[in-house]
Amino acid sequence: MRPISRLLVTAAVAALAGFSVAPAVSAAPAGTSGASASINSIPSDCTVTKPNLATTYLTCTARPAGQHWRLVVLCAVIGGWGAIYADGTVVTGNGTSTAVCDEVVGYRASYFEVVA
Repeated sequence: MRPISRLLVTAAVAALAGFSVAPAVSAAPAGTSGASASINSIPSDCTVTKPNLATTYLTCTARPAGQHWRLVVLCAVIGGWGAIYADGTVVTGNGTSTAVCDEVVGYRASYFEVVA
């Protein structure tokens, strides 16, 4: 069955059963316990680099010296019907945070998080 046909059949069955076919996304990035309100878009002094499907780097060059931050990546899971968050390494000041999406099929988005 072609992918679009499979999607339409899945959507029709789900609609008849009263379920949504929207991708499942975790409410909060891993490690934040849902308490963090500091997930933000990538600052202008930072650059995202993806050397391969699983690994993402965020390099920042104008962060305050005492600021603790990390990259948070939204990873697509196998099957394509969900997503998980991967926390990057914590950096203080300027530097590079690395996040790895394990056992996934793709990358969806990158975020900047200030760590308390």
